[in-house]
Amino acid sequence: MSSPTFDPTQIESPFKVTLSFKKLIANVREMISTGDNPIIARGMDDFLGHINHLDALTGSIAVDEYDEYIDDIELLLCLLFPHPLTHNEIKAATPPIQPDILYRSERFTKVFGEVSKLIPKEFDSMDEDRIYILMCNYLLQAWYGINMYASRSPVYDVVDTQGITRHYKSTYNVDFVDIIPPANPPTMSPELIQQLKHDFDNVRLWKEIFPPGSWELSGFGIRSFVDVSGEEALSRLKNLLIDQRAMQKAKDAERIMNPLFRTLIGIPDLEATFTMFDQSRGVFLRPSDDKPSISLGNMVECSSDTLLCSASSSRVFAERKPFFVQNVDQLPPEAAEITIHRHVMDQGYKSYVLVPVHFEDEMLGVLEFASYTPDALSPALSDRINDILSICRNAVKSFSDDWNTNLTAIVQNEYTAIHPSVAWKFREMAGRIAENKLNDNPQPTEDIVFSDLTALYGQSDISHSSSVRNDSISADLKTQVEHVREVLDVINGKVDMPLVNNVIYQTNIIYEKLSSDLAAGMEQQVTDFLREHINPLFRRMQERDSHLNESVSTYFDHLHEGMDIIYDKRRDFDNSIEMINKQLSDFIDERQITAQGIYPHYFERYKTDGVEHNMFIGPEIAPAMKFDKLYLENLRLWQVKTMAEMERLHAHHRSWLPLPMEIASLIMVYSNPLSIRYRMDEKQFDVDGAYNARYEIIKKRIDKAHIKGTTERITQPGKIVIVYTQPSDLDEYLNFANYLSYEGLLQGRPETFDIEDLQGVIGLKGLRISVNYSDDTNGVKVKKPVSMTQERI
Repeated sequence: MSSPTFDPTQIESPFKVTLSFKKLIANVREMISTGDNPIIARGMDDFLGHINHLDALTGSIAVDEYDEYIDDIELLLCLLFPHPLTHNEIKAATPPIQPDILYRSERFTKVFGEVSKLIPKEFDSMDEDRIYILMCNYLLQAWYGINMYASRSPVYDVVDTQGITRHYKSTYNVDFVDIIPPANPPTMSPELIQQLKHDFDNVRLWKEIFPPGSWELSGFGIRSFVDVSGEEALSRLKNLLIDQRAMQKAKDAERIMNPLFRTLIGIPDLEATFTMFDQSRGVFLRPSDDKPSISLGNMVECSSDTLLCSASSSRVFAERKPFFVQNVDQLPPEAAEITIHRHVMDQGYKSYVLVPVHFEDEMLGVLEFASYTPDALSPALSDRINDILSICRNAVKSFSDDWNTNLTAIVQNEYTAIHPSVAWKFREMAGRIAENKLNDNPQPTEDIVFSDLTALYGQSDISHSSSVRNDSISADLKTQVEHVREVLDVINGKVDMPLVNNVIYQTNIIYEKLSSDLAAGMEQQVTDFLREHINPLFRRMQERDSHLNESVSTYFDHLHEGMDIIYDKRRDFDNSIEMINKQLSDFIDERQITAQGIYPHYFERYKTDGVEHNMFIGPEIAPAMKFDKLYLENLRLWQVKTMAEMERLHAHHRSWLPLPMEIASLIMVYSNPLSIRYRMDEKQFDVDGAYNARYEIIKKRIDKAHIKGTTERITQPGKIVIVYTQPSDLDEYLNFANYLSYEGLLQGRPETFDIEDLQGVIGLKGLRISVNYSDDTNGVKVKKPVSMTQERI
């Protein structure tokens, strides 16, 4: 037992404590005089005759002087400690609220050892003021019948001979204690009681009412103990799991919880760990770097298929029941090839159990117990393990939710919004960062890289958008300049100013330039001229001459509010671009749900004048799912079909646009494997490495490319062009074209051609297929398949 922090005999108390056996002796004499059984009466009378100092024991004995009466005391107390029960009951007699042990049962000695004092647990970790107040409250309850303080039975912790911590609840019997008040005991008025309740912690107030040593406690008490190890350990475990601060570090949690598990299960060399399960990846995660996991050893993580054998996997996942290995030495030799068995053997454990922790349909992880003793863990302990599991389940769920919240916060802070297909990788990295922080081991943030990927690129480009934009800008500027010329003519007729003639001259030159092609930088020059020269001039003229008010006001009415320019055609253009982009983006985003179901892949989509997208597929994106070329072929077909549907969707809504425009679709087949790396500074993925940069170069140059030997652009409205390099790619996409023509999405004979050599890029070839816009094919398959013989341009 732990040594006391103070000596109870030396602290200030409202009591003077004396030892007396008056009540016990009186009880015996009553048995002699009134007992119905004469044999027992004669026996008790004879018993008292053997007490040498009977009169002294009936009076008051100073606590520090009882040694001279110890033989008589032990003889007298044996009445309350019958020999047949001495090996069963755990109890000891002490002076009132004093630690000296007067008599004890054999079971007490077995539990607590050969101790001579037993410090009252009620006073443990209390200061002297608090103890004084509690003693006063004992007086209130025992003498006045006023129960102001809700006491609780103390629990003593004792490590037994096996090294297991046992918990014993204590009760104190004061039937043989007398309270002797002072000559004039205080009167407890309602006002005084209310004052004590209100100022409960004021020790000065209590000492005024119950001065030190003013009362006497005379007699002895009997402290009895009951083993409540299971209930107490469960209660402490529950409180510990609720206290998140105590659970912040995995190593601290293990140090605190393992003794509780040993008490509950009754195995002195029991070791316990919790291993989390990442359901999205199908992997188990080691909780801490400080100590090996029972199942994972020193591995940071391991897939469930690699870690478990078929029997343990079925038991844990399908049946959701504990998986016991009672004796590792009795496993067949081939068991050493199974990861979990090998790790258990390497750590010297002889028996172990995996306890799955589920919350509803979610697998949170496994609670692991292991012992160095063969057959220590067996299904006979299932009830005790279930008691632990019932408490741990909600705590583990809470911990898992907090962990996931923490990982999400790290992902958002360290990276940015992440595509779901690669979010697991960021969560894994965030998990390492979180673990390092918990273990005070900060490490540099690692790069996120996915290698050996196949890229699929596509774009639905708005045809001739630059020309349409320039035409819109030019039309708005010309319209505004025409209005300027009209107002200037009115001003010139009203005011004779050389400056006006100069402005008219500059305006005519601008109008002539706008009548031809819009030169680079001209939009800004004209806009600056209108805002900085024309508009201020018109406002001054309007203030100078009221006759100009109508003409100038009409001019300003044509301008867009807050912009000081005409924004009619440009607004139509911008609105049309926005509508097209939103429509196509929403469509491909919705279709992506289906595509991710084919095989998880990284997808990014961005808007320009049209919509572009990248898809990267490979085993590193989805390590929990075996990769096969079949998935790549499915996604390639999905891409062609989706872009054909986007073409048809746009054609159906084109007439609703403020400024109807066409789109032209392009797909680039890039068969060389590449890598993508997350750029921390830009918060996005980029193709990694100089060699892989060729992919980006081709993307940027092909949409404006021409068919070799001609001036014809490879992209055309109403057609999907597929850029490729390998003959095998051509065969694959011709097969797709045949199938999608049968489905009614494509039509006509495919065209093949060589693409002009581009800067740094040669040898590209193209396949072009027409989209079927016919409304009567919606939902109806065209039975006549397209000819596999392509037309060569």
